[in-house]
Amino acid sequence: MTSGASQRIILRATWCAVAIAAAVFRPLAATALDDLHIIDSVAVCSPGAAARSAAPAVSVAAGRGVSVTPPNKTESTIVDIGLFIIDVSQVDAVDNTYRIQGLLDLVWCDPRLAFDHQAVGETEKLYLEESAARKITEIWWPDPDFVNQTDPRDTENMVLVIRSDGTVDYQEQFVATLKSRFDLHRFPFDRQQLRVEIESFVWTAHTMRFHEETGKIGFDDKFEIPEWNVLSVNSSIISQQEIRDRDVFSEFVLEIELQRRPGYYIWKLIVPLALLVITSWIVFWLTDWLVNRRLGLAFRGVLIVVAFQFVITGDLPKVPYLTFMDAFLMLSFVMMLLTIGQNTVVSHYYLKEQQPRAHRVDAVSRWLFPLLYVSGVAGLIALYGIAPAG
Repeated sequence: MTSGASQRIILRATWCAVAIAAAVFRPLAATALDDLHIIDSVAVCSPGAAARSAAPAVSVAAGRGVSVTPPNKTESTIVDIGLFIIDVSQVDAVDNTYRIQGLLDLVWCDPRLAFDHQAVGETEKLYLEESAARKITEIWWPDPDFVNQTDPRDTENMVLVIRSDGTVDYQEQFVATLKSRFDLHRFPFDRQQLRVEIESFVWTAHTMRFHEETGKIGFDDKFEIPEWNVLSVNSSIISQQEIRDRDVFSEFVLEIELQRRPGYYIWKLIVPLALLVITSWIVFWLTDWLVNRRLGLAFRGVLIVVAFQFVITGDLPKVPYLTFMDAFLMLSFVMMLLTIGQNTVVSHYYLKEQQPRAHRVDAVSRWLFPLLYVSGVAGLIALYGIAPAG
């Protein structure tokens, strides 16, 4: 059984339990039912909201649901929003996209949907999957939209609960591919921020406002992103001006701060390349009779580094700017070229029978080249602002 199928079974079983619990508590007294709100949210209908509502009642006889107009004529409708992250995958720092699977929860009050629980014989109406999708087209709802999505999200499960007082609770399990701005200058020691931006596709802030349902914002305890450490998850409600409308929209923003785990790149790329550069310095200790082999060894070292770069190209992000990893590769290549230059000078001195001068050049190179390489790496770390992990 796939994980998606298991999650759908669990979600349906959960809502079946909710339906059974609702059936058990139907015989409660009317006064007790008026005071009982299983949905813990600031957006639930207050007692007597249906009686105070100036909006027209539901016209079922005419074959129509509630008119697609906001529940409140004079003020914004508060919509409690919760977002629970199940999984984040396919983080593509080059295309600036990632895939998210989560549970979206929306709660609002529409007094026009209130009904007599004693006459109906139930305290809430439960709609699942296709019936929920049909019902949502007949009533007013926030019409949430992922602003930074690349394609329409895939809704895997849908649940709609309408309570007798007019409180509406909408939940869906979804999968979406979202865009986010990635900065890879410090790759592979970079930190990234994944953003989830949700706002109504239709209703501006004058009509509805989001409110954070903090108890339903977060992620699973087993939540883990391959190659990344999750540093923090923060949410906020902002007012966002969109080009498509003159008015501002209430927008829910969830920010997931990540730090890349650089271990793979350190041990598979950086350390081997550094060892190749260090190995090229062996020529500084070659004796006089091996001087004719120095240039050959140095050129072979350069060819090995070039071949190494071709091999690791697939592991590097293809971006138009220079990352820390690109700069480190370039520094290593320059050090190899300097080694060839040093060998050319030393070979010239040997050919001119100026062995003492050649020995002095080798002696200086034995400490100068490591110093240049270490200083260059330290300079890159400072230039790119690479901070220790944690």
